[in-house]
Amino acid sequence: MGPFPEYETAVMAFTREAMMAMMEAGDELWRTIPKVTVPDLPDLPSAPETSFAYQARFKPIETVSVLAVDDLIHAKLDEWSVMIWEMASQSLNQVMPQVFESLEGACRQGGQVVDASGGPLTVDRLLDALERIDIDFDQNGEPELPYLVTHPDCVRALQEMKVTPAHEARRRAILEKKRKEFDARRRVRKLDRFDN
Repeated sequence: MGPFPEYETAVMAFTREAMMAMMEAGDELWRTIPKVTVPDLPDLPSAPETSFAYQARFKPIETVSVLAVDDLIHAKLDEWSVMIWEMASQSLNQVMPQVFESLEGACRQGGQVVDASGGPLTVDRLLDALERIDIDFDQNGEPELPYLVTHPDCVRALQEMKVTPAHEARRRAILEKKRKEFDARRRVRKLDRFDN
């Protein structure tokens, strides 16, 4: 640190907060992921025998950006904004592949991967995936379905899919089965509280 450590600390904190805000603005998926600072990380609770633990290994994020001394001294916000956006973009380009790698690892370990083996995305494949995942239900009994993160070409394919009455009947049957599983999990959790 230089002769004014409090200023350097404040500038670093401002830059970090601004970079995080630009990352949020720059990536819709990143925006939905809850963030915590390292001192806020909770201890992992002991998992029931029916569950599994998956620990992701993230690599450090490194960014390089340049701000001229004159721009720093005169607080030229346009130049600061460009520098911070460059840092946010570099960070997203490093962290998002790690997020997807982590999600894929957890899904594979949990048996929740449906491999199309290069085939097209179909309603049946989506329903196959729905059968593999746990689904929670809100207090009104509505399913809390997961996000579907996909390539833009897949979005077009999803929009063009034709859902038949047979598909809709299968979807309702899957959700009814998932509701029963959810209710059973809730009963077990309530009983666990009375065991202590």
